[in-house]
Amino acid sequence: MLEIPCDNVERVFIHAGARALEGDLRVPRDATGLVLFAHGSGSSRHSSRNRFVAAALIAAARHPSDVAAVVSRGGRPDLAAGWSGGVRAPTLLMVGGEDRTVIRLNEDAFEKLAAAEKSFEIVPGATHLFEEPGTLEAVEELATEWFARHLR
Repeated sequence: MLEIPCDNVERVFIHAGARALEGDLRVPRDATGLVLFAHGSGSSRHSSRNRFVAAALIAAARHPSDVAAVVSRGGRPDLAAGWSGGVRAPTLLMVGGEDRTVIRLNEDAFEKLAAAEKSFEIVPGATHLFEEPGTLEAVEELATEWFARHLR
C-alpha cells in the first residue's frame, strides 16, 4: 500500500446538512491539493454511508469550480442520479468484476455523467468489498494515476 509521509493526522468533522462526517485529515509535505475519501459500506440504497459517497458526486455538481477530480470505488453513483448531468470534473468509477448489481448501477450512472473526461473500470476478480488479494492494490494504482493526471 502507498504510504504518504505526513507530519500529523488531525480528526475533523465536515458538516453536511444536519449531519457531520467524521474523518482524518492528513496533510502530506508539499501538498498541492486536497483529496476527500468518503467510505461507504454495504450496497443498500438506504445506507447513509452510500448516500454520503453519492454526496461526493453531488458536491462536484454543486461546486464545479472547486472539484478537480472524482474517484468512486464500488460506490452507488445512481443515488446522485439527479445531479449526474452537472458533474464536470473528470470522474473515474471503479467496480469489482464480481459485483454484478453494482456494475449495472455504475454503468447506468456512467452514461449520465456530463464530465468531458470519464472512465469506467472493472477490477477483475473483486467482489463488493475488494477483499480479494491484489484488488485494493489495483484500485490504489488506478486512483493514484487518475489523481496524478487531474490534480495539478
